Amino acid sequence: MSILTESPKQQTVHQKLIESSKPRTAKTRGYMMGQKMSPEQMEFEIIRLSKNHKIVEIEKITGKHRRTIERYLEKAKKDGKISKSKVSLSDEEKIKRDYEKSSKHELYEKYRPVKNWIDKRKAEAKGEKSKLKRVNKQLGNLKVVCDTTRLNPHVILSSGEDGSSYGGLESVMSAFSMAMVEQRVVYQTKQKQPDPENIEGPFREHLMAARSFAVYNGVSLPKFPKDHILSGKKVGFGQYAHIKMKSEQINSCVDYLIEKFGKDSFEVASFVFYYVTGARNKSLYTAKTATFEISDNGWIVGRVYEKKTKATWKKYIPDDNPHYEIIERWIEKRRKEHKVYLFSENGKVQAQFIVELRDAFKEAYKEIGIAEEYFFEHAIHCLRHISAHYWLGRTKLNHVAVAKIVGWKDVQTLIQCYGEITDEQIFDIAMIGAVA
Repeated sequence: MSILTESPKQQTVHQKLIESSKPRTAKTRGYMMGQKMSPEQMEFEIIRLSKNHKIVEIEKITGKHRRTIERYLEKAKKDGKISKSKVSLSDEEKIKRDYEKSSKHELYEKYRPVKNWIDKRKAEAKGEKSKLKRVNKQLGNLKVVCDTTRLNPHVILSSGEDGSSYGGLESVMSAFSMAMVEQRVVYQTKQKQPDPENIEGPFREHLMAARSFAVYNGVSLPKFPKDHILSGKKVGFGQYAHIKMKSEQINSCVDYLIEKFGKDSFEVASFVFYYVTGARNKSLYTAKTATFEISDNGWIVGRVYEKKTKATWKKYIPDDNPHYEIIERWIEKRRKEHKVYLFSENGKVQAQFIVELRDAFKEAYKEIGIAEEYFFEHAIHCLRHISAHYWLGRTKLNHVAVAKIVGWKDVQTLIQCYGEITDEQIFDIAMIGAVA
């Protein structure tokens, strides 16, 4: 799937590059920046770019040869469309125009807007390691954009010909997208060039870094159409709403894990806990034993703190669930051993446990004949999908209730990304309507 894949009426530069039976490049006669243009349109674009970019930069953006660009500029001068006089630039202005490949630290030190952006982001992180790691990664992504386009960060903050504050950002990201399609991205380390027909994911990573940099430096971004080059639409949003297991498959997974690890094992208890409660991967390790009790109706009810949502969610294990006793015995076992946490010794996430658990679950999926790649790429998270469908079935498609039970603040996320109505449910609804 290409970066921007929508209706024919809204085909983008990149679709045309990818989908054309005869690939068009920036150097193809009559084409510039991926678009078919008349000589007048090309002249207009080159004049516009010449106001903020050097010829070498215009070459990178447009893909046109230096001689072609110079010819257009000379003609524009003769026609009085641009001034023939040369402007002497200040040192500060030269910094804004020139760019030399540098390290992340040098990028941070040399360009004031970059330092401003990173310093603000670090202050907001308040020492949280995951957030600081994200800041550093985005600095690296911005460097890749600048190294690839040979344009410095100040260009990203420049306005467009139409006065839009995001014109520079749009121009740079268009050039970067072209570089991805043409496989000439300049990465920080040795890294494989992106697949020209599947750049959406890696492009979005770099786009979000550039967007963040722009916004923190005062650039105003409107809500863009999903096709727009600057749209931050999530990749694959809603793509896996169909992921589910039939009850027979769930039972088979549990049986396999019991046979391999034992009925009272960590692997079996965690699998059941994940698929019934829908708890997120790492939240399993912070769940406290004391919070889980048997309610008056026989259900087990407890609380789990989700770091991602920064909220505590109630979790339910119905007493008619076929694996209810597995969780009941596990809770009792942890109580007798005076364990504070239900699935860990100290409430901290242990990477080794996660890796071993993923491998165990993958073996179970393979053993029962599951072929869908998502189960093997997201061996634990897929159980959150299973939980969504489990509860949607129990509640007769009550998405509001299920969002609360499994743990989403936004019901729409459940509807679009986890809870696609199954064929069986459609058949049932249709049959009821027909009988009525």
